[in-house]
Amino acid sequence: MHGLTTGASRRHRLLPDRETLRDAGIELLSYVGLVGDQGVLGFPGLQWPTAWRREVERAVGFRGFPPEGKYLATQRLLSYPLWVLVSLVVVATGLLKAMRYAYPLPAAVVRWSTILHDWAFIATIVLLAIHVAAVTVVRSNWPLLRSMFTGTVSLEHVRAVHGRWYLELLREMEANTAAGSAPTEAASAPAAAGSIPATAGPTPASAGPAPAGAGDVPRPDHTDRGGKEAPR
Repeated sequence: MHGLTTGASRRHRLLPDRETLRDAGIELLSYVGLVGDQGVLGFPGLQWPTAWRREVERAVGFRGFPPEGKYLATQRLLSYPLWVLVSLVVVATGLLKAMRYAYPLPAAVVRWSTILHDWAFIATIVLLAIHVAAVTVVRSNWPLLRSMFTGTVSLEHVRAVHGRWYLELLREMEANTAAGSAPTEAASAPAAAGSIPATAGPTPASAGPAPAGAGDVPRPDHTDRGGKEAPR
C-alpha cells in the first residue's frame, strides 16, 4: 500500500490523487473526439466540427493533454478500483458460500452471498470486455494489443504516451549510471539493452507531440513508430 500512495513511488501509483479526476475527464472526452484533433476513437477521419470541439475545450479549460505517468488517469479512477472491488466481492462471497458446508450459516447470508457472487462475476466479464475493447477499438491503443501477448511495448509508445514516466525513468537511469550503482526496478536488466518497462492498459487519443527541450516533459502524441521494446 505504501508504494501505491506515496510520492516516492509516483510513477507506480495506482490510487487516484487530486489531479486524477480532471485528467480522466480529459481522456474520456478525447476518446469521443470532443477535445484535441485526433478524432473519434483516435481516427482522424472521424471528426466533430472544429467549432464544436473548440467550444468544449474552452468549457472544460482544455490546455493540452497532461503528461501521463506509468498509469493513466482513467486507469486509476475507473479501471483498477473497480477491479479491486469486484475481486474482493468475488473472494469474500466465495468464502462465505464455501463456509456453509463447514458451519451452519443463516439462509439469508447464503442467499445474499450467492446473489452478490453472481453479480460480481458478471461485472468481471463486463470489465474484461471493456478492457479488450479499449485496445481493439481505439486506434491509439493498437500498439498495446500486441503487448498483451508479448509482454513488451514500443519504447517510442512509452515516450509518446507516458511522457512523465518516461522522463523519470531516463533521469533515474542517468543517475544510476553516474553513480555506478546497480540497476533498480525502473532500470532493470532489460533496460541495459536499451528498453524501459512500460505500462499496460488503454491510452486516450491526444494531440501531437510537443518538442522536448531541456527539462521539458514530452507531450503524448500516441504515435507508435516502432523502435525498441520495453517489458510491461
